Amino acid sequence: MLVRLRAGGLFGLCLKPADPEYLEGADAALVQGLKLEPHNFSLQRTQVALMLSGHEFAQARDRATVLHRRSPNDGMTYGFLAEADVASATIRKLKPMRSG
Repeated sequence: MLVRLRAGGLFGLCLKPADPEYLEGADAALVQGLKLEPHNFSLQRTQVALMLSGHEFAQARDRATVLHRRSPNDGMTYGFLAEADVASATIRKLKPMRSG
């Protein structure tokens, strides 16, 4: 429980100052928490949030899809899935502009 709170708390802090150190701390706490509780839904959701923060949109979408199937009524997971889809679509649209 303490590890879960620490990962979630550090993730919340990393959004405010946009400091990579907070993101690294949240990731380290998450890794530790997942070692202790690998099937913990909240930790897995936090993992998706960190993937999105790190612009790992394809991986976040894949992981969010698995979580959404596990709990289809979870609004946060659905939001993560939508965010990953929108970000991926936006990147696909911008790639041709960069090469031209």
